Amino acid sequence: MRAAIYCRVSTGKQAKDGVSLDDQERRCREFVSAKGWTVAEVYKDAGYSGYTIERAAYQDLIADMHRGAWEVVVCLKSDRIHRNAANYIRFRELMDIHGKDFAFYMEAIDTTTALGRLTADITMRISQYEVEVGQERTMAALAERHKQGRLSVPKLPWGMWRDDSGVITMSHKDRALVRLIFHAALSDSAVEISTHYPEVMENDLDSQAILKILKSPIYAGWRRYKGEWIEIDKSVLPFQVVSPELYNDVQRALHERGGRTSMVPLEERLIPVGD
Repeated sequence: MRAAIYCRVSTGKQAKDGVSLDDQERRCREFVSAKGWTVAEVYKDAGYSGYTIERAAYQDLIADMHRGAWEVVVCLKSDRIHRNAANYIRFRELMDIHGKDFAFYMEAIDTTTALGRLTADITMRISQYEVEVGQERTMAALAERHKQGRLSVPKLPWGMWRDDSGVITMSHKDRALVRLIFHAALSDSAVEISTHYPEVMENDLDSQAILKILKSPIYAGWRRYKGEWIEIDKSVLPFQVVSPELYNDVQRALHERGGRTSMVPLEERLIPVGD
């Protein structure tokens, strides 16, 4: 069986405390050898948090999984690959979909064995429980903030700013440009939009800036908060630049044209409205 070894440290302190990348790799190689497997590839992320999937080596690991480069991924501990319960659940589901196994050396979890699969199922149920309880608490807190008018938008996309009272505003000219970009994206790529439309070129918006605009649900009056969709209160954002339906259509168009591999399904990237 071909094994992929994944190692991660987020701080220099971890390297001094006996969980350096080299130490993780050595111990995982010993485990792989004891199981009679072969090492297909070693993936190492240095300076990345386990709470995010935006890690270079982790993304390479997932990409190689899709092309069948390995059958089992081996880590020293589960928190090396994920510290976020929701991401762990998606990871487990992804492994199941593609018929892959995983083993966490220090936690005696190895889904190539019956006992390991049972242990993995139990830990997944616990993770699901933690996610659901966290979501319930989050939604209750957000509902209270909505009542008090205190739900804010921490980072605004291109063209938006806050006035002196904290209300989000945007010029009519910039709103028209964003609408043009969204409608154009239904048929044209970000590169084509940035080079073929004079209004876009006048504002020096390159393809990366175009993609950031197209992926911001704030223009449709919505935002994501800890994995949940939240409609922004009208007292904070009193207008919509584009409709949620147009936003969703653009996300589907971007998905169909291809893009970077993501563990988040397209359906979860769509605003939950009837369209």
